[in-house]
Amino acid sequence: MRRVRPGILLAVLLAVTVGACGGRGRAPAPPSAIVARVPIDDNINALALGAHDLWVMGDHALYRIDQATSRPIGSVELDPGASPPLAAAEAGGTLWVAALQPGALWRVDAGADRTAGRVTLAPQLLEPLPVAAWQQTVWVGCCGLSYGSRSQGRLFRVDARSGRVTARAAVPEGPLALVADSRGVWVATADGEVLRVDAATAQVAQRIAAPAAASRFQAMAEAGGRLWLADSGDGAVRRLDPASGRVDLAVDAPAPRTLAAGAAGVWVVVTNDRLLVRLDERGRRLEPPIPFEQLHGVRGLAVGADAVWASVDREVVRVDPRRLAPLP
Repeated sequence: MRRVRPGILLAVLLAVTVGACGGRGRAPAPPSAIVARVPIDDNINALALGAHDLWVMGDHALYRIDQATSRPIGSVELDPGASPPLAAAEAGGTLWVAALQPGALWRVDAGADRTAGRVTLAPQLLEPLPVAAWQQTVWVGCCGLSYGSRSQGRLFRVDARSGRVTARAAVPEGPLALVADSRGVWVATADGEVLRVDAATAQVAQRIAAPAAASRFQAMAEAGGRLWLADSGDGAVRRLDPASGRVDLAVDAPAPRTLAAGAAGVWVVVTNDRLLVRLDERGRRLEPPIPFEQLHGVRGLAVGADAVWASVDREVVRVDPRRLAPLP
């Protein structure tokens, strides 16, 4: 595996953050890539892209933002007494939303801004709670961190047509992130392994060993036929070739926390300040982050065709990647 160690990374991060404050002889700061800020009257837990809308998961409700106009256009409340929604994915034209209590997956009718039923997963679930979908199949991970003397990691397979749980599987390695495809679902784990779970059997069909002793995969996304992983344990963004099962590239990244990918590229949240950074087009190095005074404290992240969405406190920020100058 090739590991790319850009020695100037930390210097670039520092220079961008400090240099943006100005100074004699410095070039003027480039125009901001932030093109919209959408206030949400709620604490934001996560973001999820739908076919046309961006879904914002808050403590009290789901909020829907039109991707074309960057305007809020609706909201959905889950059942009374339910805990805040933590993750979501679209399948079969429906949004599926997971919440810890009462251990359920809600079916949300986006057009009518209402819930249309729920699937009970287990009496009690624990964080993290990743969700992924492929066509009519929804996968939900649970309890990926160790609690007590042993892991309670689990994986649920749900049929979107019937709304029934069709498989439950133990994942003692600790599922932290999921990416679904035609063969099943890829599971990034707290042990630093990547597992491929078969769509038909819901059993582990392929196991890719941890690339480093300290590896811990906090987030995962697909782009360009490759899986991209945020290795928070070993401080790297890694690229996995699903065909060969090899992790063939690693780029040093300080404290990578969240990662998302799409047509607008591969983006990662780094450092304790939670800065937003894009990988260059070849995926070989990190570009300078969006300056601290413009954007920091990023938690939720979603990448679309022509926009990157980030959540900060009680606000959703839209970034236009075309306004960022690529590295030479």
